[in-house]
Amino acid sequence: MKLEDIIYAHSSSVKEFLDGGELEWDLYTDLYDYYTSKNQLSYAAHKAIDVDPIQEVSTLFAEDCRSYGVSYCE
Repeated sequence: MKLEDIIYAHSSSVKEFLDGGELEWDLYTDLYDYYTSKNQLSYAAHKAIDVDPIQEVSTLFAEDCRSYGVSYCE
């Protein structure tokens, strides 16, 4: 699944996240799978060793949203 597909599939959750909310669980699991498939999660986050995987996925997603110019979804 491409990042754009994930954003489209979870548009209301993405908007909530970009408005300062937490990642909704279904959005998180899709993003976790996406970042794992791209080898972007650290080993520590992947194994939850001293790194919160939710926090790392949130950080990666926020960076990607800024890079792609995603500020809201309709």
